[in-house]
Amino acid sequence: MRGMKSIVFAMSCLFVIGCSSSPEPPPTEVDGMVVSEGEDDMEREFSDEEVALFAETWVEVTAIQQQYETQMQEAEPAERDELVEESTMRSEEVIVEKGMTPQEYNAIAVRMPNDDELRQRVRTAIQQRDAQRVEETERQLQEEEDLQEDQDVEMQ
Repeated sequence: MRGMKSIVFAMSCLFVIGCSSSPEPPPTEVDGMVVSEGEDDMEREFSDEEVALFAETWVEVTAIQQQYETQMQEAEPAERDELVEESTMRSEEVIVEKGMTPQEYNAIAVRMPNDDELRQRVRTAIQQRDAQRVEETERQLQEEEDLQEDQDVEMQ
């Protein structure tokens, strides 16, 4: 069971990165998944915009991984490999749709476990994102309520 949790955790943070045209240091294996760690990524400072984009993307990628977790626990070994591949593909699609490359996503994901400041910045970005969504939902509900009141007044 612990092995499965390690795989799911690793999948939620790290993805296999395809070949690139520039030479990179040899890949590193983390919990059975191959990731590329360039020295530049380990020293690089990430902008607030990059951290916010990562945080928003990470929330969605984590949701995808959680959807697959139960299926993987109940699946046969051959099916698990298929589910891992499918969830990785879906996660990579979300990363690209959000405007990041898998390499950009991984650069932050690889650093987060060992970088307290970066981890706190991501946590803060997630909290800000959540607060904005709550405000937006409250505003929409208020607008709907106002519209309903206007319609009720017109009907009288």
